[in-house]
Amino acid sequence: AKWDLIIRLEGSFHIGSGYGHSGRIDRTLLRDAADLPFVPGSAIKGKLRHAVGEAAYVLDLGKAVCEAYCLPGANVCVACRLFGSPFREGKVSVSDACCRREENVWIDANLMMASKPPIIWGERQSVAIDRRQRVARHGQLVRMECAPENLVLRATISGNLDTDEEQLLRAAVKLLFYMGHGSARGLGRCRCTLS
Repeated sequence: AKWDLIIRLEGSFHIGSGYGHSGRIDRTLLRDAADLPFVPGSAIKGKLRHAVGEAAYVLDLGKAVCEAYCLPGANVCVACRLFGSPFREGKVSVSDACCRREENVWIDANLMMASKPPIIWGERQSVAIDRRQRVARHGQLVRMECAPENLVLRATISGNLDTDEEQLLRAAVKLLFYMGHGSARGLGRCRCTLS
């Protein structure tokens, strides 16, 4: 079976590319070939794995979820069965969540207004804190590029699941409230639906 996972971002979000723009941005946003932000399927899968543990507990399905990964030969928990582990393949695969222009019509206007590439979508600044002295570390100002709020991303989840597993997956999707980096700073707030 296949399901569409729709992620509606209610705030700015950041998933880092590992690169920066010389002197302007220290951490750039991960982008696809069309220069649009996206969320890797592996990141979504990790969030869903964690949410399945919470959903299994809330729904009281009598299915315990392991803390890390089930060892070979042991009873396999529902999270390892659905999402896999280093010892076994999972039943669920998740595609990257991409930004479609038809669901985000305002993007084209922003791209056309940009004077030259690369486009900086939005910028957030933060400082590193010295935990012992409880002050900002000298020279540790970080500028991070963020995708704008109200962005809609879409991914595909596929797998051959039984009724209980599908119910658990649907419950887990409803528990996804943040995507990407910086949720403690208010980044990545979202609503997710499965259709």
